[in-house]
Amino acid sequence: MRSIVAIVDPDAATHRRVRSLLGDIDLDIFSYMSAEQFLAQREASIGCLVLEQSLPGMQGLELLAELRANETQLPILMVSRDAEIELAADAIRLGANDFIDKSQLEIALPRRIAKHLRSREASRH
Repeated sequence: MRSIVAIVDPDAATHRRVRSLLGDIDLDIFSYMSAEQFLAQREASIGCLVLEQSLPGMQGLELLAELRANETQLPILMVSRDAEIELAADAIRLGANDFIDKSQLEIALPRRIAKHLRSREASRH
């Protein structure tokens, strides 16, 4: 079964960019434009979540906190254009597995997603 990566980001260009970056990894990628859309339509078997902080309506940190209150195992990678140290610290404190500045997506995202999917798969066995 292929792993599922979900992207929650209001920018369609970011969705295309992430799909392109992850094209060499055998994944299904689901895109959501807001936290509310993700909560209403998400797949139950998501293997990893890429979550933007700046969202319309509920913000990324709010969604992160809600997910961690209910799902402790889902790897969550926070991303942001405004990667301030305080934001990264808040994300990690709330339970994000990783924090990536959007300017570093090409360098970091494929490797980190693969790492978190391997860890999640290993913890299931």
